[in-house]
Amino acid sequence: MSAWSLGIDFGTSYTAAAVSEGTEPRAVDVEGDGQNRMASATYAAPDGTILVGDAARREAANAPERYEPTPKRAFGDAQIFLGEGLVDVADLAGAVLRRVYDEARRQQGGGEPEAVRVTYPAAWAEPRRAVLVDACTRAGLGNAELMPEPIAAALRLAAATTPAERHIAVFDWGGGTFEASILLRTADGFEVAGPPVGRDPLGGEDIDQRVISYLGELLAPDHAEQWERLRNPPDAQARRDNAELRAAVERAKETLSDTASCELRVPGIGRDVQVTRKELEDLISDHVDATVDALELALRDAGVAAGELAGIYLVGGSSRIPLVAHRLQGRFGVVPTIEDDPKSVVASGAASPAVAAPPPPAPTPAPPAAETAAAPPSAPAAAAGPAPATEAAAPSPAAVGGPPAATAPAAAPAGETRRFSARLTMTLLDAARDRCVGQLVVERPGAAPLAVRAHDEPARGIDTAALARAALDSLTQNAPGFTSESSGPAAIGGREGLELRYSMTVDGRPVAMFERYLVLDDRALVIGAPVEARAIADAIALSEPDAGAPAFRMRFDAALPEGWTALERVRLTVADVLHPVTAERSLLAGEDSPAAWEQRALDEVLSRRAAKLAGRTPARLLGELAGDIVSVTWREEGAPMITKLGLAATVGEALSVRITLPHADQALFPQLARRATLASAAAARHA
Repeated sequence: MSAWSLGIDFGTSYTAAAVSEGTEPRAVDVEGDGQNRMASATYAAPDGTILVGDAARREAANAPERYEPTPKRAFGDAQIFLGEGLVDVADLAGAVLRRVYDEARRQQGGGEPEAVRVTYPAAWAEPRRAVLVDACTRAGLGNAELMPEPIAAALRLAAATTPAERHIAVFDWGGGTFEASILLRTADGFEVAGPPVGRDPLGGEDIDQRVISYLGELLAPDHAEQWERLRNPPDAQARRDNAELRAAVERAKETLSDTASCELRVPGIGRDVQVTRKELEDLISDHVDATVDALELALRDAGVAAGELAGIYLVGGSSRIPLVAHRLQGRFGVVPTIEDDPKSVVASGAASPAVAAPPPPAPTPAPPAAETAAAPPSAPAAAAGPAPATEAAAPSPAAVGGPPAATAPAAAPAGETRRFSARLTMTLLDAARDRCVGQLVVERPGAAPLAVRAHDEPARGIDTAALARAALDSLTQNAPGFTSESSGPAAIGGREGLELRYSMTVDGRPVAMFERYLVLDDRALVIGAPVEARAIADAIALSEPDAGAPAFRMRFDAALPEGWTALERVRLTVADVLHPVTAERSLLAGEDSPAAWEQRALDEVLSRRAAKLAGRTPARLLGELAGDIVSVTWREEGAPMITKLGLAATVGEALSVRITLPHADQALFPQLARRATLASAAAARHA
């Protein structure tokens, strides 16, 4: 038998493979269903066996706590909970790779491949690539070569047509994630020309969820009980119906790429619902725009104008949606190229990496007259979170009128000060329903403690006056011994707002307080403190918003005198997920050690009823500090729960991220954790 090579595209939702004997690559039908792909799903059986693909999906209905549908998303964790204990992520991925490898060998007559190439997202850093290498080793593929996904796609799609020194764009939108990459054609093949821009999660599964939510709007009014069973399956039959519904939605979505409408049968209710392409496009228009924005950002970062591209190549099943090509052509003036089977392009390219010499260089077409750069300065940086900003001077403290002469003197900043700029960032994938709240606490610990608290959240259409009225109502009802003294104009960060002066009872004595209110750029900003800390509040400035970014970062920037410390906290509540993601970043007081801080954070989590420390894994938190991911199991009203607490501390600064989920929903941990990022210090200070 002639020598052959194997390419494996280990995807978030699906895994594809192809073999080549020096000729045209041929897809491997791993499941024998003619789909040329296998679900990347895994199931940890009680005897330790790991089932994959359709077998894993079938067992999931009976024991969902043993099921992990997207192990690739867990590559940031060394282990995850399945069943009664922890399972290595590399074992799960290795089982998927081994199944594909064995099936390819069987179809090739049992011989060993001459080469095995496994692909990975070009944006992956070394830690995730190391997990993939480990998975290959555990699968018995220790000699496997890793290849970036966009390069594999380019070898398959563009090697024969792209002249040397010309750029192409690979627009890869699959079942779970999206990545836009700009590549340069070289004599040896292709190389990544700039930082890839990705969205994870954002893929076919997110599109399917939009369709399912739409079906719920149609059916729930008349079938409330049945729809609730479908949405939150209480038993094995309901879970099977849920899986059947998701499969039906996926088939309908693919059908609508070729037809204007289709019928979708909803299991458990027995209703046929007609869905049109126009309805699908309306539901996912913002998702499509986010991917196009990402490609625009990738072009800008690579320094390539859209008019200079030799082509835009569409890869992944979600890229087949006609609206994608329409929006890309409208934005960039380039007609995208798509193959009949975009799902197997990456695997086919990895199976046959031989590169022909590039065709002769062609004249570079001039960009349109109005196009002077790959993206205008205001191009959205949404897809990858906040773009790096140029270093800028920290904003100067605002000059705010002081309290009446009769008020106690303020604690003015004295001595050398340092600035504390908000850096915690939460990605908003559904800006209409995701909710973020930020809090900044600037305090002076010790025998006479003082604290200034600043609050930042979406204004939801109210103005400054309405914000002040709502705060007054809350204080009247909740503040002990509340007495309103005066109100009037005041500034937050140099912007005109309102101030309320009042007193309340603290430890049996009246304390003079104030709060300031401002609605700016649809953000509700509140700063409150005892009047003794007025000068600290005066020194809080506001940074400019992240232009166009679907992300939340607090606007506050504080000046900290000697002896004062600060903490920023951001809480994200994701649409359809009951428990929030909470991230904190704090400056530690001089006498506070990292070990003592970590122990306090851990003690708080372990104080829950029946809480038990289940695991501790080294990790790099938010890509910034080396630390640990601590897993704690506990119970809420009898239901098993898991809290994952990321802890990282160094001398002077500490980071934490906390996520709590029901045991059955633990597959959400990786995607929720990736919502939290840390802006660069330069971007945080940019005003």
